[in-house]
Amino acid sequence: MRLNHRFKNCIILLIGIVYIMLTINGCDVKQTSMGYQHRLFIIVDSTLWKSIKTPVDEQFHSIIHTPHVENSFYTTPIPLEDLNEFRSRMNLMFIGLANRDDPVSKYMRDVLPTEVTNDVESGRYFYVFQDDLFARDQIGIFLYAKDKQDFLTRFNTYKDDIYSKFEKKYFARLKKTMFEHGYEKEIYDFLKKNYGWTIKVQHDYFIAIQDLQDNYVWLRRIQPDRWISIWELNDFTAKVNRDTLIQIRNRMGQKYYEGDQVVEEDTHFEHSMLSGRESKKLVGVWKNDSLMVGGPFRCYAFKSEQKQALYVIDIAVMAPGQNKKPYLDQLEVIADTFDPNPAQPGRD
Repeated sequence: MRLNHRFKNCIILLIGIVYIMLTINGCDVKQTSMGYQHRLFIIVDSTLWKSIKTPVDEQFHSIIHTPHVENSFYTTPIPLEDLNEFRSRMNLMFIGLANRDDPVSKYMRDVLPTEVTNDVESGRYFYVFQDDLFARDQIGIFLYAKDKQDFLTRFNTYKDDIYSKFEKKYFARLKKTMFEHGYEKEIYDFLKKNYGWTIKVQHDYFIAIQDLQDNYVWLRRIQPDRWISIWELNDFTAKVNRDTLIQIRNRMGQKYYEGDQVVEEDTHFEHSMLSGRESKKLVGVWKNDSLMVGGPFRCYAFKSEQKQALYVIDIAVMAPGQNKKPYLDQLEVIADTFDPNPAQPGRD
């Protein structure tokens, strides 16, 4: 029986992944991965890293204005001889070349099956993700190319796919970590009963402001200060673009945030997804001149035809002297649990 070519490649890739797991781990019981979620350790030969560092770092070091400059992720190259020291970290990337005999490239040829390395040399494969490589909840990535130029060409072609898959796995793990002990059920039930929508927050959050007449709720957590606001508006027919969403966010800031304003020159508008729904999104910085404070925010907007309403979900952080991106990511996870049409009682 002849196999479909694409199906055959998928089988080879699956066999390769199983082979990697058996070769690397044997029968050891894995510990849970540890360290910072946003750190990526790259196992790579130092001389090779010098020639490929710039494109890899540029892809994973996306600039985040908070308003200070932060990176989306932080990369650290390590030699193969230090792998045992870092094998339990949350994110590991291996980079090797078929035409090199450095320790990392040799290591990858040992753990990758022949079928996979052959397909790499013929151009069919370039990268493989492997979850739980050495530890539970660990993200592993193997990048393997014929030579340096082939690596640079293929990385330029597939870098967005690699980053997108990595980020998706990162947020899935973050969500698991955040809610492994459950969520604030009393807040969840209160919002469902009184507002007709739900959202899941961790146990340290509390309702800072609730305005039933204006269909608005502000959920907050301190040390450091971060929050998520949900506003149900009757502007169902309004066109949502950058200017209107800035106006709505400023209106919210004036009414509920003691005068916060969007810093327009540091804010951009994009199309996004939230809870599986197409939405519009502002990504930027807020400031409050009277209080002399500021920080990053993300503001989503989408329409619910079922409720004929426009929902605006705003997340923001104020954490002077601290990295704010990790808290923003947690808020992104919370925002993604928002449901404007929750199940009926007994269905949760």
